[in-house]
Amino acid sequence: MDIASEVPHPRRRAARSRAFKRSIRLLCTLLALCTLALGIGVLWQMRSDAWNQAVQSANNLSVTLSDEIGRTIAVYDLSLQGAAEGVALPGIQQATSAVRRSAMFDRAAAAPYLNSILVIDTKGDLVAEARSPDTKKLNFADRDYFRAQRDNPHLGLRVARAIVSRLNPGEPIMELSRRIPTTDGHFAGIISGGLRLGYFHDLFNKLKLGIHGSITLVHMDGRVVYRFPAPYTIDQDVSTSPVFGRYSKAQAGHFVDAGQLDHITRLYAFQRIKGLPLTISVGVSLDDIYAAWWPKAIAISLMLLLLCGVILLLEIWVEREMRRRREVERELEELAQTDGLTGLLNRRGFELAMRREWLHAVRTKEPLSILVLDADNFKRYNDRYGHHAGDGALLLVANAIRKNLRRPRDAGGRFGGEEFVVLLPNTDELAALAIAEKIRQFILDCRLEHVDGPAGYLTVSIGTASVQPEAGLDTDTLFNAADEALYVAKEEGRNLVRPGKRLSRRSGIESAA
Repeated sequence: MDIASEVPHPRRRAARSRAFKRSIRLLCTLLALCTLALGIGVLWQMRSDAWNQAVQSANNLSVTLSDEIGRTIAVYDLSLQGAAEGVALPGIQQATSAVRRSAMFDRAAAAPYLNSILVIDTKGDLVAEARSPDTKKLNFADRDYFRAQRDNPHLGLRVARAIVSRLNPGEPIMELSRRIPTTDGHFAGIISGGLRLGYFHDLFNKLKLGIHGSITLVHMDGRVVYRFPAPYTIDQDVSTSPVFGRYSKAQAGHFVDAGQLDHITRLYAFQRIKGLPLTISVGVSLDDIYAAWWPKAIAISLMLLLLCGVILLLEIWVEREMRRRREVERELEELAQTDGLTGLLNRRGFELAMRREWLHAVRTKEPLSILVLDADNFKRYNDRYGHHAGDGALLLVANAIRKNLRRPRDAGGRFGGEEFVVLLPNTDELAALAIAEKIRQFILDCRLEHVDGPAGYLTVSIGTASVQPEAGLDTDTLFNAADEALYVAKEEGRNLVRPGKRLSRRSGIESAA
């Protein structure tokens, strides 16, 4: 066949290239016109799109904040539970102060927004505090959460509305509390922890809601826990407002109304925090929603036209560069794991392959075998025939290994000098011995002169080892067994194949095979 006749003429290639470019230009022109026509129609819908987007964003934000606050309170509740468990430990009251504090407050020390964890007795007196070894003389019997925990043994975690901390005067907190029961279920006091309202400020302050946007956390008794942005009155009562009336009727939803605190008409999206008497509400001003409509519509249209072209070019360029990079990395990885002389795996590549096949054998319950080869009297061979001839002898051994490995997963490697290794997945002891014998015979049959060798020709000694990988064994055990068998072959006269000792899960090595 005339190959040259199948190669397109340069003029024909150039004509085809020009036709292809014209087709691409025509396609891009049609795409641009279609995009502009579609954009004109989309602009008429952008007002409703802006509204829908605002609704979706507010709903998503309310859900996200609900989950975040719920997780935070749950984490702090774990600290309360840990303290309650520490209080109930047998003999804790007879322990030293340091031991009691360690047992009760070890999980509360790192809570950044937790005011402190307090242990309060049945009379409402403070008996221990997580933040300080010196207990202040304070009484909390007048607090609603104390009375609620005292009177209701099944209350669990109680989340109180916002109050001013008595432990740190002037600091606003949301009190979390749990009852401490006695062994027979009677009231033994409470564990209390104040969640600083600064947590909500830091959390809400990261969000961008527009000039007139707001986020409000409301207790289901109608009291405002926190509102962002400030100012607002701690524990303000909004139970009579129409906005709060909507919160109390559903777990989640959205609506438009004027806020009681500032009388700005907003889109409100609210979400009840699961398992807690709290509702988070995200408010987006209608003015903010529609004020950005015109500039956004124009900017987005222009940016989309520009970005479509830039992204297309970048995608083509990036894909091409990534493909080139993958090819280079693959080549470098192969070079890093390949012996430069023989083309077999080097020590690093062989160890990686061995670990990979070991894990595979553990999963599949398949046997795994290894051969360790060593050219007999190789130093004398180098001294007599020279290093160039020595390299040729090593290439002969490598070729013998390649010729006798038939399966894709079989791997040969050069461990260094004249020492070679062969990895035989899913191969038992008898099969490994057979392959080793073939390699030994192949090298002997090549009749490469070596007057200092045991047969007058180049020969190898081979040690084998086989194992069913399982717990208690590792790759080093397998390799060492084959290496010991290699030394046995050398001590018995060289040019031999010897099996290694059988590997045992209990003792590592049993008697000889």
